[in-house]
Amino acid sequence: MQMSWLYATPLRERRTAVIVPLFLSIMLILLSLVASSAARVSGTSAANPILLSPAGTDGQELLILDPRSGTVLNRIPNQNYGIYQAFVSPRGDRALIEYVEEREGTPSIRLELRTLPDWSLLAQFPVDYTIPPLAPLAAEAPAGANPSLFTVAFSSDGDLAAVAFFTGQDWPTLVVTTLDLAHQRWADWALTVPRSSYAWLFPLETQLLVVSRAMVPLLSGDHASIYSLDPVTGAVRAELGIRLHRSLLPERGQDVPSTSPGVIAVHLDGPYLRILTDDLTRFSVDVGTLTLVQTDPALYDELAALKTVFTPHYTVAAVRPDEIVLIDNQRWQITQQTKLSSDIMSWELVGPDPSRPVVYIASEEDQCLRTLDLSTLALSQPLVCALFLPVDWRHFYGWPDYAPGVVQSAPVLATTSWMENLASLATAVLAATFALAALGKTLAWRISVQQLGTIVPQLSRRANLILAGLVAAETGTTVLLLLPVTSRFGLASATGLLLIFLGVSLFAVRRVPLQPCPCFGSLGPALTGRAVIVRNLFLLGIAFLAWSHPQAPILPQMLLGLLAVLVALNVSRLAAGVTVIRTARRGTTFDHAA
Repeated sequence: MQMSWLYATPLRERRTAVIVPLFLSIMLILLSLVASSAARVSGTSAANPILLSPAGTDGQELLILDPRSGTVLNRIPNQNYGIYQAFVSPRGDRALIEYVEEREGTPSIRLELRTLPDWSLLAQFPVDYTIPPLAPLAAEAPAGANPSLFTVAFSSDGDLAAVAFFTGQDWPTLVVTTLDLAHQRWADWALTVPRSSYAWLFPLETQLLVVSRAMVPLLSGDHASIYSLDPVTGAVRAELGIRLHRSLLPERGQDVPSTSPGVIAVHLDGPYLRILTDDLTRFSVDVGTLTLVQTDPALYDELAALKTVFTPHYTVAAVRPDEIVLIDNQRWQITQQTKLSSDIMSWELVGPDPSRPVVYIASEEDQCLRTLDLSTLALSQPLVCALFLPVDWRHFYGWPDYAPGVVQSAPVLATTSWMENLASLATAVLAATFALAALGKTLAWRISVQQLGTIVPQLSRRANLILAGLVAAETGTTVLLLLPVTSRFGLASATGLLLIFLGVSLFAVRRVPLQPCPCFGSLGPALTGRAVIVRNLFLLGIAFLAWSHPQAPILPQMLLGLLAVLVALNVSRLAAGVTVIRTARRGTTFDHAA
């Protein structure tokens, strides 16, 4: 009977093989603790909210503010109103600015990427019909080619911006594309959505969500359409229509029905999109599967709400004619309400403070910014005044622009479907498998060369070179699997290598059974036989699972995949040791060949 690797390997290499997995396991636990601790800290103490607002009697100055104290961090001249709109990244460290200037009687539009609060210019991007995503549309309909920038939304890391334009003459057409800020280039694709009056964009790590509000819901039968796009190619992965739930309703304070409820807000809440209409009906859509999972009934029988601000526990709504209401997110019930000193149209809900139970609210009448305490709905004393916030600037250009200063989006594990998470975890398992296989062979290079020569005697003279190529292939496959832009190539490489390993294991079980296998080198003892064949078939199954949603894993999935493979290797080692001890007690003689 062939002796196990446990007896055939020198004591020093056995110690190495035990110490390395133990060290990796300890590091894995430490990394997990650090990551979870960092996540807790980032959700509480790392908040640096920032606010951009026009100021002065005529709005020809832009203030960059710390809204917590009202401190002015920078003052930017805005002569001739060249700065039309500002879009701040979630972290509040950069912004895309729409800048318009006249050149020979023709408006020239560009986007400027600037740092905050120091206002340093990082990049400029022209906005016209010649940019790659709009050029094909201009060729089809030159008369309606000139784009009007509508909105911009940043990814959580601030390196990608989803951009929406309106084009067309008679009926506006929504056009959505992306701008790669890291490489400073436009995407070469565009999604067009006709008969849309508004849009919300959510660039996530694995998809771009577009929520388009129908221009005339009574004609289309839908409140809104939701699209899930591939952020790289722009391909539509899924589409969902939110059906019209009520017919004509009156505006609050009137008796005659005027129009159907329309979407006023869309918030990302962990794994759900919360879509709110102006009668405060709430639709909950699963982000991963793009299915409507719940509809909470309307809180009003009128068109009452104008704008909402979302917090983890409450939704704050500005309601006609002069009210602020607080809605419990879990029960979807109004818990408090208060009247303001003037018409709701003169107030602007700005955004939530990420570290305190307050939201910021601005008044056009006294031009001041305050906080609204969510426990009492009481307004604070003014934090800063002299803001310039007429209703048309707020309604058409989105002023003031606010960022919480901390990324509060849910982990990607929660914003994708369970199947996508499982596929990403499978990719992580494959990456960990190939990484540990390469490491194990490297740690026991001499023995791995001998074992390879024993399994395939015809190649024994070149075993050293073949092993070097194998380690390089496994290392390269690991890298390809973990990079988002190369994960498909990594899966192709992993599948090919596993098929080769399966073929070699089938050959070995017939020609040289029960020989030490160099599969994981010093990290995982194994003999050629059915167990190795089953393991390779299992890994091929893992690869096919990963192909269902080919994408690179995120850090928690990488750690979980590494843990799974380390546990499997150590269980294999224990099983091999137990087998050797039991066999030795029966008095079996072992062949001690390496």
